[in-house]
Amino acid sequence: VALLDSSTRSAAVVATRDSHFLRIPAAAFDELRLNPRFEKKIVAHVIATLREANDQVRGISTVSTMARVAWCLARLARQEGKRDGTAVVIPRRKHQELADMVGCTRETVSRKLETLKRKRCVLWDKQVMRLDLEGLQRFVRSEVWPQP
Repeated sequence: VALLDSSTRSAAVVATRDSHFLRIPAAAFDELRLNPRFEKKIVAHVIATLREANDQVRGISTVSTMARVAWCLARLARQEGKRDGTAVVIPRRKHQELADMVGCTRETVSRKLETLKRKRCVLWDKQVMRLDLEGLQRFVRSEVWPQP
């Protein structure tokens, strides 16, 4: 974004696994933008990022903390998960990291994860979290739309 509007950077990057990064000087980036295909891909990426941010804001402002924690876990499952039978396994995250992702306190995430653990929707050890995605969906549906 800073390269597009000549402003300061609006975000930081934290790598959660080994990564490779490219540093592109502003002049070289401006030269690349003269290519219509490159410019179209940049615009599409910025729009996708904006849509994702809008979804996050909508989620944070309209659903319960439990639903936000479950949504966050499901998102991580889609991005990083590996199937293991009926479960999906993701690298274990610190509760503070999850709290930052869903806009609440670490203590709240800890309580919600314990509830999900009691309901057998989530299990974890020191390295990984095992998610029962169907169980998570059922639990969140029952919380958001309880049956009379």
